[in-house]
Amino acid sequence: MCMSKGSIIRLLLLTAALSGCSGENADKAANTPEDKVIEQTLSNDMQKVSSDTAELLVLKGQVLFQQMEGGFFGFIDENGNKYTPIGMNKADLRHGLVIQLSGKLLPNMLTTTQFGEVIKVESVVILDESNAQEAGRPSVNDTDL
Repeated sequence: MCMSKGSIIRLLLLTAALSGCSGENADKAANTPEDKVIEQTLSNDMQKVSSDTAELLVLKGQVLFQQMEGGFFGFIDENGNKYTPIGMNKADLRHGLVIQLSGKLLPNMLTTTQFGEVIKVESVVILDESNAQEAGRPSVNDTDL
């Protein structure tokens, strides 16, 4: 049984290619369960750090409807700092409503609004609703902004 040089070379290349692929899959299979455990542990650690270390803020300011990015409600405090409130009662989302808000900053949260810092609202106290519009999306003109 005589094999030509070309046949031997092809056989060696095919063997090398197949053995390289099987070793790669074996490595991936061996690492996959450990990687998932590590990723889950990191996620739990990050959640624990962000919720445990955030301090409760109490801010006074005004709820204002912003027409950017399709429209959303923002909160501007007495010092002009801007916040994107999340978890706020829909009845309190009224353009022009003056409130005292307590909540925790979520510095690692990204939003499409890009309007100040994100704050998770814990409670709201209404201070002045004389200039507040009805709940929901208001009709806002340029003088309101």
